[in-house]
Amino acid sequence: MNSHQLLRWGGLVICVLLLAGVAMNIHHLISKWKMNGKSVVESTSDTVTISKVELDELKQYAHSCKVLKHFSIVLIDTGGNVHKQIRTLVGTIHRYHEAELLIYVYGVDLDEPTRNEIYLWKNVEYWDVRELYQATTNIDRPEKINPEYYKPVIFKHSAERLGKFVYIQTGHYLTRRLELDKIDAYLERYGSFFASPKCHSPLPKDKGLEAVKSFDVVFHGITYNSYAYKNLYIPLYECSRAKCAPSHLKDLDPEKFDSLSDDLKHAMHCQDLATITHAISADAPLDSACYIINREDMLLSPSQLPGFPIKSWVAFTPQKDDTGLIKQNDDKRIHVALGVPTTSKGHKSVNENPLFKVFLPSLKETIERKGTPEGDKYVYKLYVAIDRGDPVYDNTENQKQFKNLVMSQMEGYNFHFQIIKVINSHGWVPMLWNTVFQHAIDDGADYFYQLNDDVRFITPGWTGMLVERLENNPFRKNFGVTGPTDEGNRSIFTQAFVHRTHHHIFGYFYPYVFKNWYSDDWISLVYRDSNSYFKDPHKPMVRNQQTFGTRYDICDANGRENLHKILQISKVKIKEYLESTTAP
Repeated sequence: MNSHQLLRWGGLVICVLLLAGVAMNIHHLISKWKMNGKSVVESTSDTVTISKVELDELKQYAHSCKVLKHFSIVLIDTGGNVHKQIRTLVGTIHRYHEAELLIYVYGVDLDEPTRNEIYLWKNVEYWDVRELYQATTNIDRPEKINPEYYKPVIFKHSAERLGKFVYIQTGHYLTRRLELDKIDAYLERYGSFFASPKCHSPLPKDKGLEAVKSFDVVFHGITYNSYAYKNLYIPLYECSRAKCAPSHLKDLDPEKFDSLSDDLKHAMHCQDLATITHAISADAPLDSACYIINREDMLLSPSQLPGFPIKSWVAFTPQKDDTGLIKQNDDKRIHVALGVPTTSKGHKSVNENPLFKVFLPSLKETIERKGTPEGDKYVYKLYVAIDRGDPVYDNTENQKQFKNLVMSQMEGYNFHFQIIKVINSHGWVPMLWNTVFQHAIDDGADYFYQLNDDVRFITPGWTGMLVERLENNPFRKNFGVTGPTDEGNRSIFTQAFVHRTHHHIFGYFYPYVFKNWYSDDWISLVYRDSNSYFKDPHKPMVRNQQTFGTRYDICDANGRENLHKILQISKVKIKEYLESTTAP
């Protein structure tokens, strides 16, 4: 069992232990209150009435375990175009069910980047079919696995470990919410179902049985130890162990079904898909992949940041380095990180990047050189985030050229630079900002400035203005958000400036539910209830040049609904932070 699987199973164990812990705490509190003569809790020999606070706490823990309520989803991924279809399908499941359903992806000869992408998806578990086959049979493994032949191994494994599951065939997607209770009830009554648009009523027994035996159906579910499990899955599994053909299964012939009850016929025959659900379609929604929700701890995975030293994810521990990026204990200067995503869309060479034509020239005009009082007060650290696979920037020689151009332009300034390659970002800029934000925090940055590569700095001395706004916050020092006024959009922060306290509160710069739209709205709204949103309509000023137009794919992904929901969650996090710290 690998570390990802241990994490998932460990999470379920922790969930159960938390519920047990709450119950024990309630029992302890009841005993304590009874001894102290306090009547917060009423107890009789038959019932215990607990306070609303304790009830809410119990509900909160129970809510975190609700993912166990329904069946799980099983998918089979063979890489290439199939993986793209799986990505879209997972996006539709996340879109309509978020954390309601656990998803288990069985991979067949997937390469490491594909596996790493799956590991990052929230509520998704990955199993390697080769490992399962070696563990469940004595047959020498073939050079190439036929996923159709190994379906019995996969489905038996799923039934044993999950109790009940639903399989969705590759190339089909959700167009609306699944009728979870209806599907659960169907599995509870019949033990299994096999459904496809190709199945019609009345159903010819021989054709229906053939579809069931080969699992050539769009949508099917099974319950462990049901009639279908014992009389279909187990024989097919044994057949796969013996390398027999499905036609050799003597027990599975049409005549056998003449004597079955109606319920068992329902369990074994291929049903019309509409009798099970109206939510499955072969038409892929164009934007569904952008609805995928990544795990919030994704940036803490070494696979997310390949090729870079593993830093202290729990707390910053300074160490000597050659880049100058990591702040040392004896360094009293203020370290300001500049987080900038970039892409080669719109140009074909490094020197065409707007960073060299707009960003850096205007930066030099608005900050002081080293050797001056103001210039030696600050250290600037530029983190440029690129997408893995970028045709220009995911290239070692081009990255060297990029760094040389940056450092030559910024010679004479307290300035450092690093390129961060982000995997599975799909051009989702909040994910790129989150990645460089994590790097900046690990390197000891005091402040983080979220920027675009074509931003033009207009107001000299902007650093001191933004730092002082947060440092002098009368509500709480270095709490809140500030930023410049964008000449093209004065209503919200298109660029935001925060202290590392922001990471302490949330653990990210932007919530992971945002792929691009509404992330600016979130950062502009989240601190307003705490009177810690600082914006001056006149200074400092910036301008987003839009040198190459919009270079990232738009992904709304329920942004407006997510904005309202995540703002409520974020305000709870702020409240918890304020209650746990002392105001100056």
